[in-house]
Amino acid sequence: MKQLGFKQVLLVAVSVIIAISVGSANYLSYQSKKEALTDTIYQSTQDRIRIEGNKVETYLEAKTQAVAKIATDYRQNNYQDRHAERMRVGSLGADVANLMIGFDNGDAYASFDYPGWDNHKSPPSYDPRSKAWYKEGKRSGSLVYT
Repeated sequence: MKQLGFKQVLLVAVSVIIAISVGSANYLSYQSKKEALTDTIYQSTQDRIRIEGNKVETYLEAKTQAVAKIATDYRQNNYQDRHAERMRVGSLGADVANLMIGFDNGDAYASFDYPGWDNHKSPPSYDPRSKAWYKEGKRSGSLVYT
């Protein structure tokens, strides 16, 4: 094996020291940037979730208010007829797929045109009083969303 001279040993030692220094600096820089990027991604994700959550909350609140207005109108005016029409118009105004109302006499009216229902009025075989939404509404005295 050939022995290295002083210059060559010095050159190899300086090269190793430089390589270790540059490698260490790069590794530390990478770790720092990795942590910063992870924090940025995490924060951006949280911000996006908060924004989308607010959109959903606003959307649902608008639907809730529209349906609540229909319920308030029913309470104030004690309507005795045209329930099917009110449900259809109410669902369009509230932009909900189906709006249904049930009465103590067993009648129910829906905005959705169910098969077997006559002009959006429930058939005798459908009794809203046996449904969970009706029972919950009677128990709570407020709107029930299902």
